Amino acid sequence: MDDLRVLVINGGGVRGIIPARILQELTTIAGKEKNVTDLFDYIIGTSIGGIEAAALTIPSEDGENPKYTTKDVVDIMLNDAQVIFPTKTSTLDTYSNEAILSTTVISGMTGAGACWLYGTGKIAMLAAGVSAGLVGFTIAGLAHAYYNTNLFSAKYSRDGIDGMLEKHFGNATLSETLIPISTVSYSLNFDAPKIWSTYKAKLNPNEDYYLKDAAGATSAAPTYFPPKVTVSPSGFTHYDVDGGIFANSPTFLGITELLRNERSLDLQKLIVVSIGTGKFLKKVYDPSVNHLGGDGQIGWISPNAHDLIGKMMKGTENVDVSEANHIFGALRINPKLEEKFAPLDKSSPEHMKEFLEAVENVFISDHRGMLKHVVDCLESKNVKSVSCAKARDTLKDYAPEEHALDTMYHLLHEKFEIPLNEYNE
Repeated sequence: MDDLRVLVINGGGVRGIIPARILQELTTIAGKEKNVTDLFDYIIGTSIGGIEAAALTIPSEDGENPKYTTKDVVDIMLNDAQVIFPTKTSTLDTYSNEAILSTTVISGMTGAGACWLYGTGKIAMLAAGVSAGLVGFTIAGLAHAYYNTNLFSAKYSRDGIDGMLEKHFGNATLSETLIPISTVSYSLNFDAPKIWSTYKAKLNPNEDYYLKDAAGATSAAPTYFPPKVTVSPSGFTHYDVDGGIFANSPTFLGITELLRNERSLDLQKLIVVSIGTGKFLKKVYDPSVNHLGGDGQIGWISPNAHDLIGKMMKGTENVDVSEANHIFGALRINPKLEEKFAPLDKSSPEHMKEFLEAVENVFISDHRGMLKHVVDCLESKNVKSVSCAKARDTLKDYAPEEHALDTMYHLLHEKFEIPLNEYNE
């Protein structure tokens, strides 16, 4: 029996252009007629990774091939990023610091002018000007907070992302995917993780959700979008947010879902390929950390301060990646790029074009040999093959920092003779 090939796609907003382009390169290396469904037997994705998992497995009209090729998915990322994350263009949406200042000055002058017209004294005129200025400043500041930040509501409405998912997925359901897939979200109803799965859909009609709903739930990033509201086939209303808050890299959730449904699964016969949405290295230690301040709720949540949500996503991702590497010998592909490509929602056409070029020029053009080893490993369908060993070695050389847990296990092995997984000996 062939080894089972698992694809894991991480979350990351517009940075989903990275796994999309890498998968395009893998299928190109494999051959013109090859699709992701020819290289993998199961896919699990979080957020944009879940959207891509659905797009790559939704059947075409012939029922045998995917509706979208990997190139199509790259094009969707390029063309629909602005639909999902629209750039704010209205006057109120772009309420700037200059607008706040001018509103304050105009309000103050109006108040003072009114007093002058009615012939009041200089002190009264000054007081009226200051008071009116403060009122103008307050109103302008609140307008700025409401329209130019997401302190009071989600940054984006669901109209764009739901419309995009409707356009591409229509009424296709989880049970129809060409190979089994899973996506993950967090259920606000039950305060617990939720798995949207082809396996569940085929076993229980009440779990056979529309792909557009599963994709919408897994990508409902808190503060960016309102929760996804979904009515199940049985009539139950679900409220879900992005699975990235607990599993931005969902390797172990995916393998757990496999264990539930593939009774003969041998964990020693898994080929796991995990694709991230970019690594943007910062200083390990910054002296200013001692003087950060802003330790309240807003300070922790703000992306410009402590960015609690971002840290939660990155922390769970790092643990999943390190442990998957050690336990399953997972092949981790996660390009290192400039910090300017880190934002999850920077979606202008110019930025997306530059982003794609960076992925191609900085990573793909220099690492086609490494990606060829990955394809050879997948086509061998044997995790113990020479091809898979070469793929692991070249990937470890590319990103040694993502093998930190693996290094720790080797140290424990040398000191205490703790057994090692055979892939890492």
